[in-house]
Amino acid sequence: MRVRASVVLLVAALGCGKKPAGNGQGSGSSGSSTVPPPAEAAVAAPAEAGVSPPAAPPAAKLRAVLDKQVAALPDKSADLLATFGKDAVALTPEIVTVTPDYTDMGHDIAVMNPHSTFVSAKVTSFHAGGTDKAAWLAAELEIVTKSGEPGEKPSQDTRTIRTIELLDGAQDWKVVAASFAEVKPMERRDSAPKVEGATDGGPLAKLVVAPADLAAAFASDPNVAVFGTDPDEHAFGGDAKTLLGTWSKLALAVEPGAVREVRTAGYGYVAADINLTSGTGHPYRLTALLLAVPGANGAWTPVALHFAPL
Repeated sequence: MRVRASVVLLVAALGCGKKPAGNGQGSGSSGSSTVPPPAEAAVAAPAEAGVSPPAAPPAAKLRAVLDKQVAALPDKSADLLATFGKDAVALTPEIVTVTPDYTDMGHDIAVMNPHSTFVSAKVTSFHAGGTDKAAWLAAELEIVTKSGEPGEKPSQDTRTIRTIELLDGAQDWKVVAASFAEVKPMERRDSAPKVEGATDGGPLAKLVVAPADLAAAFASDPNVAVFGTDPDEHAFGGDAKTLLGTWSKLALAVEPGAVREVRTAGYGYVAADINLTSGTGHPYRLTALLLAVPGANGAWTPVALHFAPL
């Protein structure tokens, strides 16, 4: 993380409606594409030496899920929610359960207010990987809105939204965990929001605040991804481990009672509110989503991480 005046940024040092009770492939949200979606080839899956991995979903299938979400922004809530599976969790950026009455999800992803007008959305980077049981994607979106606050001159805003998503093969590749957050500086806050469906923390909750351990455990896969809060904090493949290593001295801690960890036979994830202590005053408040697949000897192999400012 970098300290600038009273603002700490997650850079090469950590460099990230109604809510219910780089580099890579890119495409636009209105049927046009800046870069064509990936070909129908299976995404790479972590595998032991000499062992052929089970078939993973085609990268184009995962890209189609993201394209459907982008095309649904901001008002086609039924189409957007249809990409999510049972008991899914989303960070937008507060941690909530995705239910049918989360009709403002598209507005939250696009960072819209009652005086905003949606202009466009497109995918500017895309990576995907997986196994026969679970898959992940990591992407960056460019979302343009117009703002007409009363008494102010109309303006147009272009935002970068980062997302990582975990898809469950047993649910026909529905999303079970996802983060969507604007790239912006962190802020000090006197409290953290509640986490819907909170659980006890487990091994993934310990990893998410231990960047050095994360770097050692991260999968050796060209499509693993790490996102921080600063514009230049997006790393893939081997660079993800390097970025994690620069955060090893940060004072990160999970907010007590603000964690949701799920582990299954095919995947695991943890969503948590994170406190970053630096100097005096309230901590900087973040949310984090860590995605993982089962590794050797009962360990977990992280494949994607997103720190986002609250």
